[in-house]
Order: sequence, then structure tokens, then C-alpha cells
Amino acid sequence: GEETLLTQFMNLIDFFNKRRIK
Repeated sequence: GEETLLTQFMNLIDFFNKRRIK
């Protein structure tokens, strides 16, 4: 599917948030 820039940005934030929490 086609991911919008916002989706990619949100995915990055979620990724970093999970790393920081753990």
C-alpha cells in the first residue's frame, strides 16, 4: 500500500517510544 509521510513519521515515533520505554 501507499504510506503517507505522516504514517511513516508516526511509525518512527512509535518505534523510538517503544525503545525508550524498554
